[in-house]
Amino acid sequence: MVFSSDSPEFSLSPFEQALIEAGYLSLSQIHQALMEARRTGIALPTLVETILGESLPDELHRQYQAQQRFALSVIHGVKFFDQHQLTTLANTEAIASLLNRYFPLPICRQYGFLPLHYRENPGALLVVMVDPSDPEASQFLQRQLAPHRLTLRRRGVTKDDFDNLIDQLYHDPEVQAALNAHRQTEISEDPYDGKATVVEVTEIIEDLPQQIAALQNTPPVAPPPVSAIAENTNDSNPEAKSEGPEVKLANKILILGLREGASEIHIDPQDNRVLVQIRQGGNLRMLLEPLPRELGPKLVARVKTMAHLDTSQTNIPQKARIRKSYNGQSVFFYVNILPSFYGEKILVRVVPHLEKLPDFAQLCGDRQSQESLQRLAQESQGLVVVIGAAYGGKTTTMEAFLGQQLDQNRSVALVSDPLVHVYENINQLEVNPQKDFTSEKAVQSLQDQWPAVMAVDPLEDQETAQILTQVLNQGHLVFTSVIAKDVPSAIAQLQQWFEPAVLGQHLKGIVSQRPVRRVCPACRLRGEVTPEEQQRFGLPPGTIYRANSLSMELMAQPMIKSRLCRQCHGLGYSGMTGIFEVVAITPELQQLVSSPCSHAEIINGLSQAGIASPARQAITLVSQGVTTLEEVTRLFPQLPRQLSPRSSPPEAISAQSSPMTPPATQTIPGETMFSDDQWWQRLQQLEKSVQELNRALADLKKMAGDRPSAHRTRAGDHHSPSAAGPNLDLMAELQALEDLSAHKRPKARDRHEQAVTVMEGFDQIEELLIDDQLGQPAAAPFNAGEETFIAEEEANVPEGKKFNPFKSVIDPW
Repeated sequence: MVFSSDSPEFSLSPFEQALIEAGYLSLSQIHQALMEARRTGIALPTLVETILGESLPDELHRQYQAQQRFALSVIHGVKFFDQHQLTTLANTEAIASLLNRYFPLPICRQYGFLPLHYRENPGALLVVMVDPSDPEASQFLQRQLAPHRLTLRRRGVTKDDFDNLIDQLYHDPEVQAALNAHRQTEISEDPYDGKATVVEVTEIIEDLPQQIAALQNTPPVAPPPVSAIAENTNDSNPEAKSEGPEVKLANKILILGLREGASEIHIDPQDNRVLVQIRQGGNLRMLLEPLPRELGPKLVARVKTMAHLDTSQTNIPQKARIRKSYNGQSVFFYVNILPSFYGEKILVRVVPHLEKLPDFAQLCGDRQSQESLQRLAQESQGLVVVIGAAYGGKTTTMEAFLGQQLDQNRSVALVSDPLVHVYENINQLEVNPQKDFTSEKAVQSLQDQWPAVMAVDPLEDQETAQILTQVLNQGHLVFTSVIAKDVPSAIAQLQQWFEPAVLGQHLKGIVSQRPVRRVCPACRLRGEVTPEEQQRFGLPPGTIYRANSLSMELMAQPMIKSRLCRQCHGLGYSGMTGIFEVVAITPELQQLVSSPCSHAEIINGLSQAGIASPARQAITLVSQGVTTLEEVTRLFPQLPRQLSPRSSPPEAISAQSSPMTPPATQTIPGETMFSDDQWWQRLQQLEKSVQELNRALADLKKMAGDRPSAHRTRAGDHHSPSAAGPNLDLMAELQALEDLSAHKRPKARDRHEQAVTVMEGFDQIEELLIDDQLGQPAAAPFNAGEETFIAEEEANVPEGKKFNPFKSVIDPW
């Protein structure tokens, strides 16, 4: 590691001064050697020895190492041990005991750390690290030591000293004997399944390239079909006799996925390669280098064998479940195999066994939302509904509610389709339609057990809702999840499954959630809020962050790949948080849902209840540096219109209100934006405006026939003969439109054409406009996205100009 500058005008370190004083190099040669060392990454002593063709004295090497340790101590803020201190502290017997108890030796080599000393009271573990600032290694150590309630004490060590110490341990007889005596299995079949597939800890990473090479030279072995396995009851371990490279490779993929905390493992065959990816924190990234294409069928055959699927079937979808033991705990892998163009694609969903249910602080960073969720979790009976998109985290939120009920010492039962997590102290039932065990039958079965709290994830049919009605009438507390885009849609769906009166009686609250990715704190890009972003999104002036996301092509380049962020692996995002909209059912909302109601009435009721827009909470997360503006606009594509409060629906508009009063709008330069409901109100106002326009236009033309032409341009001279009186402002605007025309329109025309802007969402609306002067209908299509115009006759176009029937004029509204 070199800490000098490329410029020749810098102060020399003691080591570099010693090289000059000893006559090994001149000042100019030192400058050239430093620049070459910085360019190539070669240590300066090694480069000097290459230039000289001879070795430097040990004293100079020790001086350089001391200089490096001092610089590293300043950078990382921890003390770095030298070789003498390591030799003094490195008790091989104690290290072997720590390795067997906490960390396998290959894991230590992979992350670049080694446990040296254990202190009992208070419990602490001294660990030397090559990179004490590595967040991935530090998080791994914290996770492993937390169950043992040990404090981590970090010290630094140079890479050369670390490699020498690891090599000594690998060849030390005491360490090898201890490792062989206490060797543990990392992943195996569950002991209750009566099968065993063992992968030793020392083989996890180091021999992976050799196994891939061996697997390329091995023809695929077709395991026996499921029927043959079922008939062979005497051989409970058909796989233990031979472990080929495909067995070890498949197990290692599962191990690496578990280590990385993956929720899904994807094995995807392509034209000339096989991609192995994992989903971590909502992001999909590469787990391994792309494998050769010929390995795809062998991996598929191995996974099918593990899941007891029929390997002879390659053109139909298949799914099954694998139960394994990892670090002493059961883990379930849900396997889904789908035939694709290039071969069978494997999706493995990881379902770990967790001891503790999530809490609201882990799911949501907004304190107000946490308090609202906490109040809703205190209910003792009734119905609580969690809504969101598919795979949007609804199950995790519902599990957090169940965790609050467990804290109150209540019996809890959960019906899942499929099972996502496995927890202690919860009676979990998994729906299996293939065995005719549906959600409806699962809920019926649970009624005999009489749990205080029942959860159904998800609720998808009316039959299950009818059974839940009986459960609610018996005084139970029921949690359920529904796939819906927003709260009004969820209420409308629930009213179809439940009787409205029953729903109004038992519904306690609805929780709408949207998962949003956290920007990676290790590599995020700092920036300032632009004036355009302030105007468009209402962001306060200050600092925001953007994701340092790289494309797949860029991440595949060797120079970039070796320097990817260790926390997000180049994706720019790490982890998830939630944006929650908590709707507690008030007496007004209860009365609303107790009877059939329209979508617009639900929106009006939520607006009167003061339910804030979740988009505003998302913008707050951007200003707090939790996520990025790009992520928020991906989640809320209709921003900024979603920042405004919910507007009143058409039914709430008073009949006495002025038809010319436009709804409130959020504007972008060059664009007019409306909320989801305002376009109904806008359309109604436009229809009234068109009728008033026709009446005013007829009055104007009638007055024009009775007055001299010199007085026509004076807006104040117009008077309406109608009893109600004309709209003078509108007539003034119409007169301005007349003045803008280059040629006067004829008093009698064969056709009077009008078109009116219609909000996006209408393909085409045919409306009948009555021209009061001509006394005949003019059928005008209302096309989405068109501007307001009044067409001129082709006969009025001056000679030499091209006729344009869509000449635009100012919008009179």
